[in-house]
Amino acid sequence: MVALVGAEVVGCVLFRRLEEGRGRLFQMVVDARVQRIGIGKRLVAHLETELRRRGIEEVVLHARQAAIPFYERAGYETEGEPFAEVGIPHRRMRKRLVP
Repeated sequence: MVALVGAEVVGCVLFRRLEEGRGRLFQMVVDARVQRIGIGKRLVAHLETELRRRGIEEVVLHARQAAIPFYERAGYETEGEPFAEVGIPHRRMRKRLVP
């Protein structure tokens, strides 16, 4: 899924189904020039809406330490201990999309 300002791509989020009803948000990026105006929040919200429509019930992700507050505000919960991925501290997070 991509975010556009006019015809310019300013953000994207990548998702992959892991198994029936479950998948992983792999990457998300928003251009630094337009960060902190809600584009990331809207990308995640639109992704979750589409995933629910497609029968996905749970999303997992590996969040960089600095991004954890962003995902917590979106309803994701941390689990397990911190770990290094590509040399950067991360935490595993998850969110149920259906009650």
